[in-house]
Amino acid sequence: MLAVCGSLATVSCQAFPLPPDLDTANATDSTGDDSDDDAVANDGRGRGAMISARVRESGARARHALVIGAPDEAWEGASSSGQLSILVDNGAAGGAPAFTLARPVNVPHTIVEDGHSTACEQEQAFALDLFSDRKLGGAFSFATYSFGRDDELTASDILASAPVAGANSGRVLTYRGCLSCAILPKADGINSLMGGEFGTSVAVGEFAPGEEQLAVGAPRLGGGGKVGVVADFARWNFYSAGGMVSGDRQCQCDWGNYWPYNENCSPWDATLQGSFGDDEQFGAALAVADLTCDGYDDLIVGAPGATLPTMNDAVIEAGAVYVYINSHDGFSGVAPSVLRQGTPEVGGEASAGERFGTALAVGNFNGARRLSNDLSCFDLVVGTPNEAGGAGQIQVFEGGPGGLLYGGPVLDLDDVFGAAADPGDQFGWAMIAGDLNKDDFDDLVIGAPGDDFGGSVVIIPGSDLGLDVANATRFRQGDGVAGDNVAGDQFGYALTWTNLGLGSDNAFRALAIGAPGEDGDIGAINVYRVGTGVMVSLTGDTYITQGLIEGDEMTGDRFGSSLLPPRAVTEEIFQ
Repeated sequence: MLAVCGSLATVSCQAFPLPPDLDTANATDSTGDDSDDDAVANDGRGRGAMISARVRESGARARHALVIGAPDEAWEGASSSGQLSILVDNGAAGGAPAFTLARPVNVPHTIVEDGHSTACEQEQAFALDLFSDRKLGGAFSFATYSFGRDDELTASDILASAPVAGANSGRVLTYRGCLSCAILPKADGINSLMGGEFGTSVAVGEFAPGEEQLAVGAPRLGGGGKVGVVADFARWNFYSAGGMVSGDRQCQCDWGNYWPYNENCSPWDATLQGSFGDDEQFGAALAVADLTCDGYDDLIVGAPGATLPTMNDAVIEAGAVYVYINSHDGFSGVAPSVLRQGTPEVGGEASAGERFGTALAVGNFNGARRLSNDLSCFDLVVGTPNEAGGAGQIQVFEGGPGGLLYGGPVLDLDDVFGAAADPGDQFGWAMIAGDLNKDDFDDLVIGAPGDDFGGSVVIIPGSDLGLDVANATRFRQGDGVAGDNVAGDQFGYALTWTNLGLGSDNAFRALAIGAPGEDGDIGAINVYRVGTGVMVSLTGDTYITQGLIEGDEMTGDRFGSSLLPPRAVTEEIFQ
């Protein structure tokens, strides 16, 4: 059993099970014939994996990292300019804390626009300028250079958006150490950029063999929102030296209006949009994973503002989710499947304001893999935190060779031992997946930042039958967890995990939980060690705040509002 504890000295713990290993030596389909391309084994031994980002130190091996966003940070008086902070694994086998600041290695410990890091050259600063109302760190993803290589040099570029920069037009910025590039939102056929909020969501996937593509959501662009997908991401990403040195900016990709010094920028490979009209907020959420276990990533787009037509009326802000199954030739011309409540496939009832698709997560919860290619079939989880007066719920759709299986389980806090669903819980506001207990099944972590006033987090373990709700665990601050359960803390508002101690004799997973409302919206994160029989706070009886990294702790900064998420891939790399 894996228990949830506040510190090494805590003896009262909650259960999180470790399912037994399964025999996979002779896995076949139900007929005993493994020649059927569509035969699937649910044994937890597929090749798919969830990975966490790695950053490379100067002259040293890559280390796993935790990247924390504070998009409401007011840096040097520039309100909501935003920032992101990078903590790297110190390689230790245990102890607290498990992170070191990223300096003096060649990774900046704090990034603010037009700012200078002590880890970088004296004249080097980050693109673009430091202005108010940018919200840098609003959304994150990461791209893996040396993609597919499993060696100690493999590391990641960090992608961070500033979705309200430039009068809400938005930006996505990529960082490799002290180098940075700005990606500007000029999709094909779009003349007006104002108000599009480009970068509200960001995701990277392998939509074609051996290369990564970038998807960016702009949920206010053109009224209903758009998602831009650019192929051959690696070709333009840091093709030349980036950053801003002595005021000379480089690597700015403005698609449709090429910059003279960056001829390698490519226009959008596909520009996607929804079908439910203005205010749909198509692209407010994105997820990428191989749902059909064919070796290529598929794209899932949330449109929580969608107004759904019915026989008698229109249901405002009921929400919808679009699933684009990869054609292996890009997404242009691909007709998506549309998930929405109130249909036979999804079930439930579409209700105004519930915003189905606010959050999306992917993971291989039942260990299913396709026998013909040994690749995992990832599952999709859709979060609806406004369901039932804000009590919130999630719904699981199982992946397979024929696409998603509809009518999957619908869960809320009533389904979790020791919990109760109440209006305002916002269960499903944040979700991540990963094999936290290393049993070869992905587990699902769900945030309910309004639960019992201060917020809670639920872990549902995976198993050969899928999510094992009977063994779900809920924990809150004050329940042997650092901090107190105080109204408004929003514990569980943001979630991620990373690997720590790799290369030592005691490597483990670490779960990070954002509580941006902590101490009057100053904000904090809690970090826990997972997978060693107990789940232990890595910071003892306290938590990580902005003051421990760089900068002042100020009311309204909401440090920990966003965290760099893990990423699903179809090969076992970086484990």
